[in-house]
Amino acid sequence: APTLLSIEVGDDGIGFILDEKRTGIGWWNIRHRVNQLNANIAIGLIPMGKGCQVKLTIPLEHAK
Repeated sequence: APTLLSIEVGDDGIGFILDEKRTGIGWWNIRHRVNQLNANIAIGLIPMGKGCQVKLTIPLEHAK
């Protein structure tokens, strides 16, 4: 049986500056939900230098 669910999303939009501190309610909500799932979220830039990429990895232990 699978032990991880991995979701990757990318776009070619304007992106954002990764070094900036995220303090908005949207980012708080995302971090809170990721923590509840004991998951990991990675945010990076698309290698082409335009847009962003988000990878969410969720362990499936809770499905036992």
